[in-house]
Amino acid sequence: MDSEKTVTEISDAIGARQSLTSQHLTHLRLHGLVNVERRGARPAGEQFFLSTFRLMGHVAKADGRVTEREIAAARGVMQSLRLNAAQVQLAIALFSEGKQPGFGMEREMNALRIACHSQPEILVVFVEIQLRFALAGSDMTGGARTRVVQAANLLGIAPQLFARMEAALRGGERAAS
Repeated sequence: MDSEKTVTEISDAIGARQSLTSQHLTHLRLHGLVNVERRGARPAGEQFFLSTFRLMGHVAKADGRVTEREIAAARGVMQSLRLNAAQVQLAIALFSEGKQPGFGMEREMNALRIACHSQPEILVVFVEIQLRFALAGSDMTGGARTRVVQAANLLGIAPQLFARMEAALRGGERAAS
């Protein structure tokens, strides 16, 4: 295809779901094989997926390096979300994007907030996933804590709700021990 096409046009041409086509285009873009120009907000589910793994990479890299424990925590999230092989590969690429020095957390959280504007409960689930990841990966210390708190603030999650979520997750960890 030599001309510009929308995701819908490509999906129709190849007979695939838009969400799957969009995931594949993201993977191709990450490898420099296609140029993508976004017009308008992504669907909430798609942006949720992209932001989840990009922010996890950003949080993991907060102290300058990614540990085996953080990688295992990221794989645990992938497993809990029941990702297929292609989604796991995309999640890994997105995680790597989030680790880059130029990653724009404010831009990413703004895109997620806009995509989920009519479903704010999705933002709470997003923050819970980030909390679980940070607790499993680094016990949410230092820069990881700072980044998760900042992301929650950017998404409009009240500090009191964040504190209750963290306490519940930490309490659940102790109860499971």
